[in-house]
Amino acid sequence: MKIIYALVLLTFLSLSAIYGQNNKAIETYNRGLELQNNGKLDEALAEYDKAIALYPRMTDALNNRANIKLERGDFNGAIADYNKVIEIDPKAGMSYFNRGVVYLQLEKYDEAISDFTKTLETIPNYAMAYNNRGNARRGKKDFSGALADYDKAIELHPQIFEAYFNRGVLKQDQNDLQGSILDFSQAIRLRPDYTEAIAARAHSYKLKKDLPSAIANYSAAIRLNPQEPSYYLFRALSYLERSDAEKAVADFQKVLEFNPSDVTALYNLATIFAAKKETGKAIEFYTKVIAVEPQDAAAFYNRAILYEESGETEKALADYSKTISIAPTNADALARRGFLLLKQKRKAEARKDLEKAIALDTSLKKNYQIFLDEAKKP
Repeated sequence: MKIIYALVLLTFLSLSAIYGQNNKAIETYNRGLELQNNGKLDEALAEYDKAIALYPRMTDALNNRANIKLERGDFNGAIADYNKVIEIDPKAGMSYFNRGVVYLQLEKYDEAISDFTKTLETIPNYAMAYNNRGNARRGKKDFSGALADYDKAIELHPQIFEAYFNRGVLKQDQNDLQGSILDFSQAIRLRPDYTEAIAARAHSYKLKKDLPSAIANYSAAIRLNPQEPSYYLFRALSYLERSDAEKAVADFQKVLEFNPSDVTALYNLATIFAAKKETGKAIEFYTKVIAVEPQDAAAFYNRAILYEESGETEKALADYSKTISIAPTNADALARRGFLLLKQKRKAEARKDLEKAIALDTSLKKNYQIFLDEAKKP
């Protein structure tokens, strides 16, 4: 479950005489600001570059340029500009905050904690800084510290839906499922279209085995964001737990529309069709699993069983052999291959497989000793 963090990109307003006689720099900055506000980010960056070249200590231009770089995923560029702002103005609380967000995205948790703490030194009651520091502490597995920060964020700002969500994720990770449901529900009350929180609450219900509630919440998340394949996947798994194979099939197939190589969907469809004795379809999906995961011993083994049941002995033997080459200690594959070899009168090979299978798993002796005895006969 992903962490939701909050980013406040503080874009400064038009300047007056703050920078003394640097009128040209101010004019250039203001053009950049107007372009940024109109979504013309390339042009805005060019103007901020010019303004900074004219007046290198223009923190407003540096900050806004950093914000654009951050939005575009240029993390190193953003950090470099925030560094310059902080060097010029060590009390620039929001630059510490935004740099902390960059570090959080980069999973540099110690640096993020330091920056959010610096933010709180200059803006003591800034709830979002507590929320984000909680995320960084959670990333470091400091769960008690993270919980304290989320609690403080909520105390300072009871409408901060992000902190309820993040605290819910923390509780879910610690198996406090009812507590997580309460927090996700509060986040949803504050923001009814909070799709991530609805899906997270669905997951908590699923873990609690409250499958009707899980399905209802996944369905609500899908209505809000029908392009997120994971919601269909988890709803399908919930349907499967309720033994509603038809609805599960529909959702797994929907997942494959987004990603034809999703192994979880492919594997479950193969299993469902095998259980329904739709052997051709089951083989088709195990074949697709193998195309994606060519070292998946279980897929080869399960397909081998289907080939064996269909009377396609050579294909079954090939798949049992592939299973064994990937997983040499798979006693069941050895036993089944030995049985098929015995049917083909290949007694020496059959004996070798059956002896090894029983040595690996003595419980197989009950069903296969009779075939091993047969293989030993001249």
